[in-house]
Formats: sequence, structure tokens, C-alpha cells
Amino acid sequence: MEEQNEEMHVQIEDVSGIKKVLTIEIPEKIVTRELNSAYREMKQTARVKGFRPGKVPRSVLERMFGKDVNENVRSQLVTEAFQKALVDSKLNTIGEPNLDIPDLEKGSAFTFKISVDVRPEIGNVDFKGLNLVKNKYVVSDEMLDQQIQIHQKTMATSEPILDNRPIQLDDIAIIEYEGFKEGKLFELLPKTSAVRVEIGKNELFPNFDENLLGMNKDQERTFDFTFPENYSNDTLAGQPVQMKVILKDIRKKVYPEINDDFAKKMGNYQTLDDLKKAIRDNFERLYDDRAEKELQESVYTQLLERTSFNVPETWIKYELENITLEIKQSLAYQNISMEQAGMNDEIIHQQYRDLAEIQGRRHLLLNHLIEQEKLVATDEEVDAEFEKMAQATGKTIEDAKTFYTNEENVQHFEILKHSILEKKAMQMVLDANSIETVELQADSQSDTNQKDDQ
Repeated sequence: MEEQNEEMHVQIEDVSGIKKVLTIEIPEKIVTRELNSAYREMKQTARVKGFRPGKVPRSVLERMFGKDVNENVRSQLVTEAFQKALVDSKLNTIGEPNLDIPDLEKGSAFTFKISVDVRPEIGNVDFKGLNLVKNKYVVSDEMLDQQIQIHQKTMATSEPILDNRPIQLDDIAIIEYEGFKEGKLFELLPKTSAVRVEIGKNELFPNFDENLLGMNKDQERTFDFTFPENYSNDTLAGQPVQMKVILKDIRKKVYPEINDDFAKKMGNYQTLDDLKKAIRDNFERLYDDRAEKELQESVYTQLLERTSFNVPETWIKYELENITLEIKQSLAYQNISMEQAGMNDEIIHQQYRDLAEIQGRRHLLLNHLIEQEKLVATDEEVDAEFEKMAQATGKTIEDAKTFYTNEENVQHFEILKHSILEKKAMQMVLDANSIETVELQADSQSDTNQKDDQ
């Protein structure tokens, strides 16, 4: 399509439903007018040796400052023309444009191209009549017992084995070891003392513990040992060595009895029943969150079956940036670098592109419902979010308000309001449909894991 006004011509090429290319031509008379204006302004302020202020010839200014003037005028023309083209065409663009801007030529029309991503045309979305089921997970007494046993293991102590017997599976060995290669001390495996080894876990080296079975206290044993080819330490991977081990002590694990005293050691609990209740409550919160996510997943699936649209590349890149940031923050929390995790931005973008497109599609759908139903974030809803933040951070509501209403944080405030609107749109869909509740047995082995809130 082509649009025309007094000052420029705009041609819009529909590359796809979500990508447009604008070809903008600014007539020569406009280019000349803006250049003349720029030089007139420069003439009043330019200081050039040999000329009085305001008397520097245009030819001298062009020779000395022509490149800068052309660049400034070009930038101004592009900005103003692009903004006007967007207003006139009513394109709903996303992200930053991709510019193909040539140099400005004196005495010629100025033509340039701008590629933009636009929001997809989705059309009216009918969000009623969905088939929604919400799972209600039942937490069993067995799950509570399993979780308590996990805590019991973390609180285990050890004590010497008084029986005169050789070491066996599940015992704790206190050893001294050193490595030899071709009869000489191997510098990569120097003598190391007071090493604690829980027999059977192979925590010291892979397939190492089996070589200690049957040893008695104070016994010395030498055996051949080869590190796996895929061992994490590249300098040891695949290395055949001779290991000399002295078993200094044999100990056994001692687990605390599960009773009220055990519960008191776990935290602010007076009885074992108090601890069990806290664990049950925590499980139920986790499974309630899981059920809510599963319900929302069903909403997205069914709504997206009712409409079809492509996700702009700009939006996918935006989602990938957020995913990358979350991964970096998670690794930093674990004191792991991206290099240690074998990751970089390119790898993340390759691995998570499909997820980014899914998330982008969902956000675009929610945005469309917000506009379709003319939803707004009320002052009361915003204040409620401020109150949640204050409770989570231990600060006052006024502190939260001051942060978000500060001029420097306007963008954060808009993001906050939009998150309110997305939640509101999802709740609107849920409220418009009947939801069947189905009871399911919670699975302690699932990906919903108990968090140590105790």
C-alpha cells in the first residue's frame, strides 16, 4: 500500500502479517530546506579563524563541518519521518526498528527503508465454554513420613564401630591415601589424610569404594585404579595409577530418634505433630501452585486452539533475553559461572527458542484479551501489589510506592501494572468458565519437591 502527504511518500510492503518494510522518500526540497536551516543556525555560532562571527561562508562551513551537518540532518529527517509514518499508517509496532539508511546527498531526494515487527492481528477471542479441570492433590501420611526420614538422614551423626570387623557397605571410612605412577609418587594425587568416605557412594572417586571393602582398621592396602575416561578432572581422566590407602577408622551412622525432641531440633516446633503439620502445609502449598499452573496451562492450550497467529521475532528475542537473565541469576545464586555450566548466550538461545516462542504466544494472547475486554489496573489493585511487596521485603507500603513512582523507575511501574493486567485477564477467563475439581494422590517422587521451610 502507499500513502502520500505534502512532505514525503511512504510505501509499506507486507512481508508477512507480523513484519512490514517501510520505504520512505523525502523530497529534495525538504532535504534542501533542512540543510539550509542547519547551516544558517551554524553560521550564527561557528567560530572559524579568519572570519568574524556570523560571516563564515557556506562553502567553508560545508568543507569543515559538512559531514557532521549531513549526519545530524539525516538523523532528524529519519526520526521525524518514521514517527509520522507510524502515526499515519497506524502500525502497531513491537521493539526497535531495523534501519537501512543511506548517506544524505545534497540536491537529491532522500529515500530509506525501515523494517518493523508488528503485533499480529488476532481477532475476537471467545474465552467462554472451555473444558477446565483443576486437580486437587491429596498429601498422604506416607509422604510426611518420607520427608521426615529425609530430614532424619541430614541430622545423622557418626560413632566408632567397636566390633573388630572389616569395613562393609554403608560404613564410614576415615582414610589416608596417596597415588603412585610407575612406582613414583604421582604429584596429582599427593598424600591426603583424614578423608571421610561413606562406603558405597563413591563420593571421593568413581568406582573407588569397592576397593576398600574387607579392610580392617589400621590396615594398609595398595591396588591398581584407573580413572574413567569421562572423569571431570581432565588431567586425571583415563589415568592408570596405584593407590595406597590406610584405613584409620571405621565408623557408622547414627540416626536421631523421630520424636518430639527431633521436631524441636528441626525448628520452632514443640511436638512431632507440629512438624508433620508444617510439612503437610508446605506440601499442600506446593501442590496448590502446581494445580494452578496446570489449570492455566489448560486455559492457554484451549484458547490458542481457537485462534492462530505468528509470534514476531522481536518478541521471541525479548523472551529469550528474560530466560537468559533467569538462568544467569540462578547459576550466580549457586556460585556457578556460565562457563562452568557449559553455557553461553548462543547455546541458551538455541536450546530455549521453542520455549521463548511459547511464552511469547501466551503473552500476546493475554495482551489481546486485555485490550479486547478493555481491562485496567485500578489504584486498589496496584496498592494491593505494593502491600505484598512490603510484606515480602519487610519495608513499608510507602517505600514500595516511592520506588515505583520515582521518575527513574517509570518503566518498572508500567511492568508492574501490566503484570496485574495479565493476572486479571487470566482470572477473567477462569471466572467465565465452570471448573471441575478432581482429587489425585500427590506423588512424593514428582517434580514438586518439599522445600525446607522448617
